[in-house]
Amino acid sequence: MTNARTTITCDLTAKTITIDGLAAMRETVDVVLQNHGAYTSTDLKAIVSFERAELLRCEAFAVAGSDLQDELDFDAAAVIASFPEGRQGAVVLKFGIKVWAWASSTVIASAVLPVMNNPYNPSMEAPVPVS
Repeated sequence: MTNARTTITCDLTAKTITIDGLAAMRETVDVVLQNHGAYTSTDLKAIVSFERAELLRCEAFAVAGSDLQDELDFDAAAVIASFPEGRQGAVVLKFGIKVWAWASSTVIASAVLPVMNNPYNPSMEAPVPVS
C-alpha cells in the first residue's frame, strides 16, 4: 500500500501556507507555490527549520502550469537527528516552514509544520518508509 504524499502549498498573494497530510521523517514532501506573480523560480526559497536550525531548503522550483513546484526530502540526516533515539513512533514534532523572497530578504509566509517520527531501522529486512 502506498500512502499519498504530503503537500505543502503556499499562496504567495494571500501569504498563506496550507498542509495537506502529515509529513513524516524519511518521506518526500511536495511543495507548491501558487500565485507567484513576478517572482521567478530562482527568486523563492522554502526553508524548514527546527529549534532555530535550518534543516531543509527548496531552491530549485520548476514551473508546473501556473505554479512552481519542488520537493523536500525528510530522509535527510538533520531531520532524522531531530528525533532522538527511543522516541515512540507516534511522536510529532513541530518544525517551521517559511517561504522567502530571496533577493529582498522578505518572508512571504510561514507556518508550523508537524512532522511525525518514522522509526524504521534501515537494517531491517526490506524496510519500507511510511510512503
